[in-house]
Amino acid sequence: MLSGKIQDFFEIGAGNSGLTEEIIYLNQPKSEKTSVKVFSSSTQENTSMSFIDEGTLLEKNKKLVGIKIYRREGIIIARNGKAGNMIYVDEE
Repeated sequence: MLSGKIQDFFEIGAGNSGLTEEIIYLNQPKSEKTSVKVFSSSTQENTSMSFIDEGTLLEKNKKLVGIKIYRREGIIIARNGKAGNMIYVDEE
């Protein structure tokens, strides 16, 4: 049995708050090379929402910042709605 804090075993990162359906729609990938899959924390079998261009900017604290991109397998944990539920994503 493992003992310790979850951060001792996993890299923990927050998602892209403020990434709305409108922003996804307005920032479609310019090419397949710049395409990034968008996941939600719905924890349902099909968690992919759509694709977005990797150069998309979001407003954070009245500044524009690039979206966070994770390019390896991971676990998505829901924080609202079905809080605490999770799903394993094995795609890059």
